[in-house]
Amino acid sequence: MTDLGVNQEPVANPAQFIARMEGRCREFNLLNAALPQNGNFANINIFAAPSYRPGVLWTAVPAIDSYPIGLQLRVNPGSHVKDVRIIYAHKDATGMALDVAAPFYSPWAIGYAGNIQTLSCPPQEVMTGLDLRYDTVAGPIRTLEIHCRALSW
Repeated sequence: MTDLGVNQEPVANPAQFIARMEGRCREFNLLNAALPQNGNFANINIFAAPSYRPGVLWTAVPAIDSYPIGLQLRVNPGSHVKDVRIIYAHKDATGMALDVAAPFYSPWAIGYAGNIQTLSCPPQEVMTGLDLRYDTVAGPIRTLEIHCRALSW
């Protein structure tokens, strides 16, 4: 999962939160030792609150040789997720492992302030999906977990 698109809460709602989320999974060329993205992708709607503002705001892994290794969330502690960005890594000098000691961060999707919570994959694994629970009446995400998978070099 290399891209996340989010919509903000309805204008009439004073709370700041992600009210809709979609993800984009990109395919990597496993026959090429460099493991570049091959251009194929699939979009999926992850969740949608009962109402949200129009206009999707995206955060994404920027380069074809970058690999998503987690998420950072801006949260209202004990309440809800306000914003998201992707943590990603490049391959190390050997080209056979990810340089997880020096991660990079995509821009925040919305720009809301809040406490930071980091969700990281184990070393040498990439983020492949996520699960969440959200308030089906008000809309905010209450819990979010990532799924990871080991890379085979």
